[in-house]
Amino acid sequence: MEIRRANALDISAIIHLITQMHSEAKFKIPPLDITKVTDAVIYSMKTGVVMVAINEEKKLIGSIGGITSEDWFSKEQVLGDMWFFVLEKWRSTKTAISLIKEFIKVGKEAKLNIKLGHIYFGDIERKDNFYEKLGFIKAGCTYVEK
Repeated sequence: MEIRRANALDISAIIHLITQMHSEAKFKIPPLDITKVTDAVIYSMKTGVVMVAINEEKKLIGSIGGITSEDWFSKEQVLGDMWFFVLEKWRSTKTAISLIKEFIKVGKEAKLNIKLGHIYFGDIERKDNFYEKLGFIKAGCTYVEK
């Protein structure tokens, strides 16, 4: 498996991956707007960090993408993820941890604090444990309507 920065040739595969991620939502979420997703992926590639995991057959099996932004109360820049997804077949491998570690490494090299999250897709306790094992602490929660 290879972890690398995404390039323009990866855009359609990343969008396909995000579509798959969206289909696995466990909570009510609005439908995807592919134009908006495409714009977000391209913007993240230009101004932020987008990493991809490629298997031995040269297929994209996971991705994390994010941008730098500010909290509403500060001017300090943080690198936050917009999406993070690994295809189900590859979730029992080191793909997820490798993607996150590379995302963190790029952020730290840029001297940015990292902010990661997960919503909408269930399995919340396992994901909380995943982030805690990487040295993160839970800093709140998101609530959505039933």
